[in-house]
Amino acid sequence: MNIRKIITSVLIILGITFFLQYCAALGQTTSGSCTESGGFCTDYIGSDFTPDGVKGSCLGEYSLDSCTSANSSGSCLIDSGQPNETKITYYTSSFADATTASGSCAGSGGTFVN
Repeated sequence: MNIRKIITSVLIILGITFFLQYCAALGQTTSGSCTESGGFCTDYIGSDFTPDGVKGSCLGEYSLDSCTSANSSGSCLIDSGQPNETKITYYTSSFADATTASGSCAGSGGTFVN
């Protein structure tokens, strides 16, 4: 391998690394989500979480994608800005309206976002 290929490879790796760090700083990355049978989905946002850890502890359907907001009654931010930050999305199938979802969020110690 010649020096030009090595330098190109290093620059590509550095570019990808900086891009991933930039996205993480914007809060656009998660370690995945878990949709539970109780009508809610949890996004694992904080740096304490890893995809393998979330997948291993998920008792519902695991996804690398964030929870969908379609048919939701609202969301709850828990420990916002902390390494253990999560966001729970409540769905109308179990949480008929924002008042019900907000009450569940308050019980979790979070901040409700409608």
